[in-house]
Amino acid sequence: SGRGPRAWLSASAAARRVMRAPAGPAWLPLALLLLLPGSSALKRAARGPLPRTASRRLATASAAPRGGSGSGSGSDGTASSSSSTPSSIGGGNDDVATRLRHSLKPRVAFVLGNAGAGKGTQSQLLAAEFGAAHLSAGELLRRERASGSPDGQLIEEHIREGKIVPVSVSLSLLRREMANTPASFFLIDGFPRNWDNLSGWKADMSSAARVQGGIFIDLPQETLEARLLQRGLTSGRSDDNLASARKRFATFQRETLPVVSQLEEDGLLHRISGDGTPTEVYQRCRAAVVPFIEAELAELTSILLAAEAAGDAA
Repeated sequence: SGRGPRAWLSASAAARRVMRAPAGPAWLPLALLLLLPGSSALKRAARGPLPRTASRRLATASAAPRGGSGSGSGSDGTASSSSSTPSSIGGGNDDVATRLRHSLKPRVAFVLGNAGAGKGTQSQLLAAEFGAAHLSAGELLRRERASGSPDGQLIEEHIREGKIVPVSVSLSLLRREMANTPASFFLIDGFPRNWDNLSGWKADMSSAARVQGGIFIDLPQETLEARLLQRGLTSGRSDDNLASARKRFATFQRETLPVVSQLEEDGLLHRISGDGTPTEVYQRCRAAVVPFIEAELAELTSILLAAEAAGDAA
């Protein structure tokens, strides 16, 4: 049918691929977006200020524990929250060319939750509907642990003790997987897990990807314990036992929950109740993710309108 967020996401990915071609108007492929259902409303929305990017909020949040906050255009390549319609390419930090370069970055949505919350299940469902790539930070770590690499033993010790693996290891695995995956939208579950993860992402990954937002799947500990014990009967994972689970819960409360609370306060995360069937939880997750995709399409349409207004064919 071609209707719905998956079609929008596919069109924006196609537009990015064409825009990377060596010849032709930089803005022309974005015209494809105007053919999509709902584009009239998006065109009207795009005439207003460019939506405030989640990446900029991410930069502000990651500075919070150190008492700092970001403003204006950040060094991570995000747009300023105050933007005006540019008149030509090369006219300033918020001109069409700069915004076009930003639009070519892959988008990322974080999927967070305590152990056993269903992050992987919901991420897989979202990826299947929206044509996104699902990356599990925990699964990447477990795969590296089993590979026999020099980081494997370090990862094993941290996972068994319920500790958070050093951010340099996690980011290296995420960066490699994203580089090898042909996708424009990534769902990353299980990251960031502490302030170090958040600041590490800002320092090392903001130039390569843009964070659209995230969801946090919330469940009481009693439910989580029951789920993990049930999963442990068949998963074969060394951390799916009650002792390891309670260590992980304590780590989450101490290190991850403050980050979740800050990102939620900054408007980056949507809190989702994990109660109910997987289908019921998925409908809540889906409702939170659709606006990320709508915002991307509105931004790409905004770039097209700016280029058209400038008569730009560079």
